[in-house]
Amino acid sequence: MQIVLRPSFNIVASFVFLVILANFSIACRPKTTQQISSSQPAVNHGQVKMVFYNLENLFDTINDPANPGDDDYTPNGKGKWTTDRYQHKLNNLWRVIEATNDGQPPEIFGVCEVENNQVLTDLIHKTVLPDHYKTVHYPSPDERGIDVALVYNPDIFTVLESKNLNITLPNNDYTRDILWVHGKIANQYELHIFLNHWPSRHSNDKTLSEGNRIKAATVLKTKCDAIFKKNPDANIIIMGDFNDHPNDKSIVETLGAKGISAANNKTQLINITAELDSTKGGSYRYQGKWERIDQVIVSRAMVHKTAGLKVLPEETGYFKADFMLYNDNKWGRMPNRTFGRDFKYFGGYSDHIPAYATFTW
Repeated sequence: MQIVLRPSFNIVASFVFLVILANFSIACRPKTTQQISSSQPAVNHGQVKMVFYNLENLFDTINDPANPGDDDYTPNGKGKWTTDRYQHKLNNLWRVIEATNDGQPPEIFGVCEVENNQVLTDLIHKTVLPDHYKTVHYPSPDERGIDVALVYNPDIFTVLESKNLNITLPNNDYTRDILWVHGKIANQYELHIFLNHWPSRHSNDKTLSEGNRIKAATVLKTKCDAIFKKNPDANIIIMGDFNDHPNDKSIVETLGAKGISAANNKTQLINITAELDSTKGGSYRYQGKWERIDQVIVSRAMVHKTAGLKVLPEETGYFKADFMLYNDNKWGRMPNRTFGRDFKYFGGYSDHIPAYATFTW
């Protein structure tokens, strides 16, 4: 059927048609395109937030014969780890990661308790994280089959070299490697990033347990000393789940990291989470008490320098939002985790709270 417009309405009708056509075109755009464009990283010139987050057993659903630690995280395993549960976990984790940076992806974030590089790829490509983000990951010999890794925006951070630092424990026990990444931030300042997940505190032999973390601290200290020998003013950022508190022997004595007020001219590493008010929060809640076992430690130069890459200690802390927590009848507000005891499924986020720090130049 042919529609004939009256001459006096030609201009108006054409305008209306164009408006309708434009709206229809916008409505038909793929949803994924809208998601990606709305989540492009906010590149803050001269400032970057770094986050560390224990992801609480991020496994894919595929049974890896070489990794006995993943047996419970398969569709037929104890966790009944289906594709739907896995995708729900990815979405939850990304919701937290994005929220730590005011709704934008942090330019650099470290993670632990990841099974392999595939789960990192899925975290990037199966959520609204910008697709151009990259990862640094090495498989480690940990008996639970979990590793540490770095995720970063290559527009902000350039990797020059990286290596996994192996920790040899007594009795042929294995743990997570320490990840060392040497790069440049904003194409200007060299930076050494260390990501950690030290041996657990849960052991019948407390002396052996503490000794394992002291061993991890020794490996980290040795590498830091080698860097300081070449450059006493090197930029070093150490993040991780240390399974020890800021005042424990492994941190204070072996690694030599102290809080700002406790440090002296010979202190090379400053624990910027050491003096946060523990009554106001931490990264892990044990029997109703918040503990600061996830920490951020930096080289002295990053605290005291007046120019170049430096940390803002007042903008360091733990990110805790109501949607990440639930109310426990006995212990109060607790992190809403994925699984409880005996693999009771809660469908939450993680049993840890992210630690963060802000750096400027």
